[in-house]
Amino acid sequence: MTRIPMTVDAAYLPEWGIQEGLRELVQNWLDACDIDSGADPEFADGELVLSTRGRLDRGALLLGCTTKADDEAQRGQFGEGLKLGALALVRAGCGVTISTGEERWEARLECADDFGGRKILVWYVEEWETDGVEVHVDHLEADAWEACRRRFRCFADDEEVVACDYHGELLLAPEQRGHIYVKDILVASDQ
Repeated sequence: MTRIPMTVDAAYLPEWGIQEGLRELVQNWLDACDIDSGADPEFADGELVLSTRGRLDRGALLLGCTTKADDEAQRGQFGEGLKLGALALVRAGCGVTISTGEERWEARLECADDFGGRKILVWYVEEWETDGVEVHVDHLEADAWEACRRRFRCFADDEEVVACDYHGELLLAPEQRGHIYVKDILVASDQ
């Protein structure tokens, strides 16, 4: 098993928790689905599985490495979401593993002697055979997954919308009042 330490302090983005971590992983899943298609998210017994037909190479573990930088249709663009989302989730007590092609990556927090014992994000890589990409988040409460789902319009049930020229759409459902979405992801609420 290969150990890949990232020089990211476990305390980075302290305000990020489960919702922010899930937002980043689901956003990456949506971007991948736009290109390679994917299955609907599966949630059972505290485990969320996001799968697509695509592939990731190990470069996806590098902070700032992305294939989406020049693609305006994609939601992500900076190459940070996967890593920082995993950090937030693992810090909150969830497990995060990613299976892709011939490898499986597991995110952990460990003390780093090189940094005075501070905790950092570490990826453990092992050989693994799988088709496509599967992201597993375990030790996840059902209400946390449901709260995440509500932040994405793609999971909404029969929304009422009115087209509003190039500015987007006006959401008419009472539960959507004041919500502002960018590329179908809730970014703010203003009643």
